[in-house]
Amino acid sequence: MGEPQKNQANYPNSAVVLVDSVLQALREGRIYDLAQANFQGIPAGGTQQPGFAYQLYRRHSDEYSANQRRTQASGVSIMTDHVGTHIDAICHQAYDLEFFPNIKVDRSIETPTGFTRQGAETIGPIISRGVLLDVAASKDLDSLPIDYTITEADLEGCTRQEGVVPQEGDAVLVRTGSGRFWRDPPRYLQRSGLDKDSVKWLAGKSISLLGCDMSSPDSLTYADPDTGDSRFAHIILLAKGGVHIIENMFLEELSRARCYRFIFIGLPIKMVGATGAPIRPIAIA
Repeated sequence: MGEPQKNQANYPNSAVVLVDSVLQALREGRIYDLAQANFQGIPAGGTQQPGFAYQLYRRHSDEYSANQRRTQASGVSIMTDHVGTHIDAICHQAYDLEFFPNIKVDRSIETPTGFTRQGAETIGPIISRGVLLDVAASKDLDSLPIDYTITEADLEGCTRQEGVVPQEGDAVLVRTGSGRFWRDPPRYLQRSGLDKDSVKWLAGKSISLLGCDMSSPDSLTYADPDTGDSRFAHIILLAKGGVHIIENMFLEELSRARCYRFIFIGLPIKMVGATGAPIRPIAIA
């Protein structure tokens, strides 16, 4: 069934404290939906085509008659496992044919029907403290330029402005403002992103996951100066650190509310052997 995943019990905030915090937030706070909507033509890079498609195969109008007054409708969806708001499973990335924690990829691990270790079904429900690092707002911008690369200094600047510091076990969400362009796929896919030092800074905080409002946290205009690899964030966080990544999040309402600390809840779909899965994340504050 794969490796056990990190959960809130591994971190300083105990499960009891989290339950009390959630109950209080539900009574007194607001729920923010952090998922983007899936639709035909959803933003999807070349490797993620066909993206998302939904078709009805059973229709009310086809079934209705004088003798059949109750009718049903049903549909079928087709999607890759890395489009829409989704979470990367650990098996999604390997380095030198090895993924976290020191699992060598061979035919017993990588099968025609998916992975036998660290598949999406092994990602448990996520309940933790959440932190928003609103890089765009920290620069008084609605969204960062598409060629902008976020640095460690940018993230540290956010923590000073917002008065928050990522702690062990936090779900850290980085906002660039790209979520505003979700219905404009060509523009959305022209994203900004993080550099290697900023990713290492986050990993050094022992966060539980990184969420972002882009199709990838990796900058389009930056490559690892040591290896030349443009997917350095996926290597550092997933393949070597066992830190999950959530992509294509909707962070605009959190930003408008200047909500930088919250209860984060994310429930991934259990897709056995999959390299990623849809997730419906929310923030409660």
